[in-house]
Amino acid sequence: MKFRIKSGHMVITLQIHHHLVTKDMKKYLPLVTETVVHCYLSKNQVKNRNLLAKRKQIVKQHQE
Repeated sequence: MKFRIKSGHMVITLQIHHHLVTKDMKKYLPLVTETVVHCYLSKNQVKNRNLLAKRKQIVKQHQE
């Protein structure tokens, strides 16, 4: 069973085994979405921070 979730401009597709889908599922989906989005964003922030640090390093080397 697939759930498509839109969060801002991101579309997340969750694929959940049909044995796990219960009527409670819809209740928990927003929470799952929030967690997934949060993980996704924090992973990207780390990546961006690393890129920024690298860029600063390159600029510094260039100035020397």
